[in-house]
Amino acid sequence: MKWISLLCAMAAITPAAAAQSCPSSLSEAFRAPELERPMIVAHRACHGEAPENTAMAVRDCIRLGIEAIEIDVRLTADDQLIVFHDSTLGRMTDGYGYTFEMSLAEIRSHHLREGTGEPGAALTGLPVSTLAEVLTAAGDDLLINLEIKTDSLHGFTDVFNAAVAAVREADAMDTVFFKIPDNIVGRDRRSGSEPMISRLDLTDVQMHMPIIWYSDRPFSERLDEFDAYAPVGFEVVIDDPQNWIDGRADERLAGKRIMMVAVQPRWSGGYSDTVSLVDPDAGWGRLIDLGADVIMTGRPLRLQSYLDARFGPRNCRPGHDE
Repeated sequence: MKWISLLCAMAAITPAAAAQSCPSSLSEAFRAPELERPMIVAHRACHGEAPENTAMAVRDCIRLGIEAIEIDVRLTADDQLIVFHDSTLGRMTDGYGYTFEMSLAEIRSHHLREGTGEPGAALTGLPVSTLAEVLTAAGDDLLINLEIKTDSLHGFTDVFNAAVAAVREADAMDTVFFKIPDNIVGRDRRSGSEPMISRLDLTDVQMHMPIIWYSDRPFSERLDEFDAYAPVGFEVVIDDPQNWIDGRADERLAGKRIMMVAVQPRWSGGYSDTVSLVDPDAGWGRLIDLGADVIMTGRPLRLQSYLDARFGPRNCRPGHDE
């Protein structure tokens, strides 16, 4: 009879009572993966109509109910932060040239193309977005996975330090998790002697997520390089899924977010967006089965529909429901 009493007690829970367990913010939800179904990170934001990596694409993600985005940040010739993936303007704008050889004003004099660009894409009339504009557009409504882009003039620490300062000035540290690159070098996947994270000033950084690629060393040894820096989670590249399978039971992963990237087959062990559009169980579903509780995708709405079907619609919006 105990199980009948339990079912009755569960049925008596009101929506208001259930909502009390909803995290008070996206940051809280991100730090408590056991509270959430897998979280979606929209690669370069929601660019079904808007140009990728723009404030407009950010606002579209908010409108569509996406929880998080990934954006790319780089410095211009006059050391201004723009949200732009490539080091050249050709794919995404009606201009040409290297971003690091042009001022912010010169770059913003050109117009962005729709979606992911290329010469055939229509022009929008929108300029390249600055990091400040994107942070303002996101507000408290989106988490941001911030990727640092380098060039021949600006090293990783240069761009990282500038981005940290901009995020701090925008009072957005609790919604940004910084992507920290791995130190894998060469085709033989050797891990370098000094991880990038050891060279960074993380004093003001509240959330960061190192990338762990497959390498010549076991997964547990790779965790040794990052454990002391208290990451909120890890971005795991499973070009060899067995490397992750062998290491995922490590107790140091308890309570950590695990993000897998479905954008490219080589980053996801073949369980990519392309596979998922045909059979989501064979793509995104396999990543979830492998332990991903954050999935980066170029198809956020399709993934959202799949998660709704598999887990049911989200019963709360962190930071919005009471």
